[in-house]
Amino acid sequence: MFLNYCTYAYLREDNTPYYIGKGLSNRPYSKNRTFQPPAADRILILKKDLSEEEAIRHEIYMISVFGRKDIGTGILRNLTNGGEGISGYRHTATSKQKIGASNAAKVRTEEVKNKISNAVKGYKWYNNGKENIQSRVAPGEGWVEGRMITWGTPRNKGLQWYHKDGVRKMFAQDPGNGWIKGLTGRDKTTNPTNRGKKWYNNGDRNQMFATPPEGWTPGMIRR
Repeated sequence: MFLNYCTYAYLREDNTPYYIGKGLSNRPYSKNRTFQPPAADRILILKKDLSEEEAIRHEIYMISVFGRKDIGTGILRNLTNGGEGISGYRHTATSKQKIGASNAAKVRTEEVKNKISNAVKGYKWYNNGKENIQSRVAPGEGWVEGRMITWGTPRNKGLQWYHKDGVRKMFAQDPGNGWIKGLTGRDKTTNPTNRGKKWYNNGDRNQMFATPPEGWTPGMIRR
């Protein structure tokens, strides 16, 4: 059995967790589509030397303990209950039943409920135009109160596409600094020159290649 999986938590500055994840041993320190890792001293390895299924089960358990902010059950910024995203793993019907029965049997003590409640009190959303964070106090210069509008949600209403140097983003108003209004036409459905190419990213930008340069990995990063 391959025992090189782990579960981990990303911590806020007050050491409360805001994200629970799982993966291979280097996963806690790698970028993903949803969250970029914080400083190393705010990455907590919860369990290591796990099998893939053990890591999945522990991730699901930890998310259920701390709860999710988006559905009002707790303090985490996870957008799912966990269990997806490793090696194309799919639970069997029996496995799903076991996990469901296990979660249904869990009862949070009053102490755990009070810890969760106290941890989330006083937090507000702030953004610096690049990322959203939650904090009890204003983070400082360059940060404004409120969540930044993100891709793929109804909150994109009123935004327009701009492009620069092969990168395209949505803004509510002309951002200046060399950004040009409109899409670049790179999409392979509208640009025949992209036929046979796929999306790659270098951790900072997305671009289509037939054969990617060194340092580029398959898939797009979302901002």
